[in-house]
Parts: sequence; C-alpha cells; structure tokens
Amino acid sequence: MEEKHYSDFTGAVPLTATVGVASAELIPENFSRLGPVVVTNLSAGQIYLARKNRAVLLSGIPLVAYGSVMVDVPDTRGRIYKGPWYAIGSGAGLVVAISEE
Repeated sequence: MEEKHYSDFTGAVPLTATVGVASAELIPENFSRLGPVVVTNLSAGQIYLARKNRAVLLSGIPLVAYGSVMVDVPDTRGRIYKGPWYAIGSGAGLVVAISEE
C-alpha cells in the first residue's frame, strides 16, 4: 500500500486508500468501531481483503474491478470485528473507497 487518505472513520464521506502488490494494512484496528465497514474497489484490477493477517492474491475476500463492495456489519448481537483489515492488489496503484462507522 502506497498511501492513505483519511482523517477519521466516523461515517463521513468515504475516503480513499491506494492498494499495491504487497499486502499491507488497509484499515487500522479500531476498538471504537460500532457499525459497518464498507470498502469499494474503484480500480480496474482485483483486490483481495483479509482480517488480522496479511492478504494473499486469489484468497480471502475478492473485490473485482470497478465497484465491487465488501460490507462488514455487526452480527445479531451487535458485535463487529474491530481488528485491522489488510489488502493486496493484482497491480500497483489500485484505489479503494473506505467508510467506517
């Protein structure tokens, strides 16, 4: 991951991050996380997401090109994953939009 563009994740307008060919943390651990985490692929390449550990190409949660979305919501008891999310891309310079409550 080359750079991140966000100041906070409080339900504001989605912010962006750049995903590269090496696995890197996309969304940091957040013990205050209450609601959905939304990641949208805005690029032509594929992106793969993973919780806790490094992301691996062709494994984990795939986001196909242009508009594929991953939404992580609280379970029926209101619990949500609060740890980090990792990403890897099929090419360099892929962009995702991120929103977190």
